[in-house]
Amino acid sequence: MKELDIYTEWTNCPKCENERKQKLTLIEHSYGKVPPEEYSKMLNEYYHASYGHMKLTQTYKQGIVGNIYKVDFSAKCSDCDWTFSYYFMKNVLGE
Repeated sequence: MKELDIYTEWTNCPKCENERKQKLTLIEHSYGKVPPEEYSKMLNEYYHASYGHMKLTQTYKQGIVGNIYKVDFSAKCSDCDWTFSYYFMKNVLGE
């Protein structure tokens, strides 16, 4: 019997992205309220930590086996351990 094709890719974690956006908002709101050197340091630390970190592994299998179309998707972030999974099956002959 034919096995499902497996695909794996790396991308940014939606949970981590949301936390980074919230952190940037806090930094932006501190403009004019903290000394310029501190504000600059906060921005530099934010941008240094925010780029080039594709830590979400997405793995999915899909294909038709017999007369059943299957999709099996999972994702996990190596930074925050956020996970998501999805499974779908459908008889392609409508039976």
